Amino acid sequence: MVRKLIKVVGVGAAVLIAVIGIILIVLFMEHDQPVTLPALTGPYAVGRAAFDWVDESRPEVLAPETALKRELTVWIWYPALIEKGARSSDYEPRPWRVALAQHQGFVMTDLLRHNSALVHTRSFVNPQPAPSQPAYPVILMKPGIGALALDYSTLAEDLASEGYIVVASDSPYSTYLVVFENGRVAERRPEGNPGENAPVSLKNQVANRAISTWVSDDRFLLDRLSQLNGSPGIFRRRLNLHAVGVMGHSFGGATAAEFCREDPRCTAGIDIDGIPFGQVVHTSLQRPFMFLMSDHSREQRDAESQEVKEEIQSIYERLPPGRLLVILRNAGHFSFSDNPLIFNPIIVRMSGAAGSISPTRGLNAAAACIRAFFDVHLKGAPASELLRLRTDYPQLMFADDSKPVAAQM
Repeated sequence: MVRKLIKVVGVGAAVLIAVIGIILIVLFMEHDQPVTLPALTGPYAVGRAAFDWVDESRPEVLAPETALKRELTVWIWYPALIEKGARSSDYEPRPWRVALAQHQGFVMTDLLRHNSALVHTRSFVNPQPAPSQPAYPVILMKPGIGALALDYSTLAEDLASEGYIVVASDSPYSTYLVVFENGRVAERRPEGNPGENAPVSLKNQVANRAISTWVSDDRFLLDRLSQLNGSPGIFRRRLNLHAVGVMGHSFGGATAAEFCREDPRCTAGIDIDGIPFGQVVHTSLQRPFMFLMSDHSREQRDAESQEVKEEIQSIYERLPPGRLLVILRNAGHFSFSDNPLIFNPIIVRMSGAAGSISPTRGLNAAAACIRAFFDVHLKGAPASELLRLRTDYPQLMFADDSKPVAAQM
């Protein structure tokens, strides 16, 4: 009996080892497969420029060093004139790849995701802006609290191909990792990002403190862009700062809402699946604004999620004309970033973080919705552009204003 039991256990262990081996082989094979970001929809080629800007007026309150000023890594995607010999942008610059590999370790960089050196973007390094327009509308973009700005390259590149200048910034000590121009690395700290496993009360406390920092980041960016617009260089007089869109995903979306409440330079804004924080929850937001949400219909309706939905409904009901609330059917929270394309598809499906929608299909629908909203409010396109989305992208569900928004999410 004992021998038989040992034999069964041995066979089971052998099978388990074989299964694990097969999974590891599949993960390794997928890691070295090249990935190309979705095709551009607009008529323009796309350039990407990088900057490192220090806000001398603000101390970096999240850093362990007390003497630092707030410093931002900034990425700008823009309509470009591409000449022969132009160099494609790396998805992540090499210093970032090296730092991420050192800090994330073997599992994250070699098993769970594609080799980012083999991810091909649609943008080029520092070409001249396209001359077909004297200036282009500007869109500020903030990522989720742990994500890199580059994780949203698909949305940024698509907007740039449609005639926008997209300016995104990372958020040191909240972003998982930031690599500055001089090689200094700023890692996430609990004061800026307590992590998913932290108690809800702590996460809310950090978010309420961080929202003002991130809003100030966007305010600083606009100030610096105004300087860039008047200085010698490729962006001289290219930025239309009278038409400014503000968008973000997750906590970046909360930042967009609060910024548009505070700063009159915001023309229109979009919160992409972000829980609102700040005074916008209690006061009016007098700008055209859109909530673009993932599909929460299958989530457990607990008290916390219901409270979030009611807060979004409260903000939505007080918005002026031009408001929208759109749900991307079958999408998860990360369907709006490049993560479903970059991470191993097995891991993406198993986690459920990107829902059941095809990654490319989800990104294409989200990009079309964002583009149409900004076309109407920044370029003066007819509102019928938004109506066309209903037929062109059936995966987009528009909230019915005759029903409570919270019940439709």
